[in-house]
Amino acid sequence: MANKNRIRITYPSSEKIYIPGKIHKINVGMRKIKILDTVTRDENGELVHKKNNPVIVYDTSGPYSDPKIPVNTQNGIPRIRESWYAGRKDLIRLEELTSDYGRQRLADSSLDHIRFPKHHLPYRAKAGKNITQLYYAKRRIITPEMEYVAIRENMNCEELGIENDIRVSTLSRYPDVFTMEEQAPDEEALWSFLEGPLHEACRKFVETREREGVNLKCDLLEKLKGLEAKVDVVEKRSPEVVKAYREKLEAKMHELLEDSQIDDSRIAAEVILFSDKICNDEETVRLRSHIHGMRKILDENEGVGRKMDFMAQEMNREANTILSKSNDLTVSNAAIDLKTEIEKIREQIQNLE
Repeated sequence: MANKNRIRITYPSSEKIYIPGKIHKINVGMRKIKILDTVTRDENGELVHKKNNPVIVYDTSGPYSDPKIPVNTQNGIPRIRESWYAGRKDLIRLEELTSDYGRQRLADSSLDHIRFPKHHLPYRAKAGKNITQLYYAKRRIITPEMEYVAIRENMNCEELGIENDIRVSTLSRYPDVFTMEEQAPDEEALWSFLEGPLHEACRKFVETREREGVNLKCDLLEKLKGLEAKVDVVEKRSPEVVKAYREKLEAKMHELLEDSQIDDSRIAAEVILFSDKICNDEETVRLRSHIHGMRKILDENEGVGRKMDFMAQEMNREANTILSKSNDLTVSNAAIDLKTEIEKIREQIQNLE
């Protein structure tokens, strides 16, 4: 049935139906065709009627066969796909026709009598964008177009219990149907995405390392000050040890010899031998030199960690020597404290470069 502005297509023994999408808000127009009963005879010769399920096929007539949709050739058919891609960020709608052919026809006034009242401008991809369905599929994006085609080709087979043999698994068994293609990454696009966050991460990393370095320097300087205090204890106590030894030696001699004459030169010789044995002047001088050297190294910019590690080894050697020479409890305790603090310094130095 048709008139000047309206067209309507009808088909007998069938009806227009729509299968909705499960992912997108789409409706695929299908035609449900009634099938006559299959008539056979039983063993007694009686007619047997077997109902057949209707056949559902894709309806290519569009809205022209839907009695619920008004069709007017002047207004055109509903633009279903426009709602699918209007919200995509990789598309833009042209403000005017861009092809020479389209512009020539638009400027031709002799064609005005056959123009439709509504004009629709086309869409195009943005610069540098790819809008093919293959491009979306490789990125695991299911578009309304893909779901529409899938429903159209399936033709409601699942609901009817019919095995659809046009599956990806079936097609993949045949050679050259699917090919693997390695796609080179867009390094410029990747870098433009990563550049900002990487620079920010590196900046914060450097700031954190600088703060950590300042704190480590303060901690090491405090520990070096503690080492100096222990060295002061050793230097102050060493003469007292010699004096105490002399007094102890003289008291022992008086006890043994009583009123006999005591040879002061002999006592002095013994004191000198003892003093030479426990003398740690060289070690304390070197320790102070190493402490001063560490402070200077901490003000340098490069190679701080290795230099200070070497210095710490030398300081530990001096502390061991002081401890081995000592026969005084105070000096021995100070030497043990020196070794403990030096070990703490060595542990902190491992965090320096």
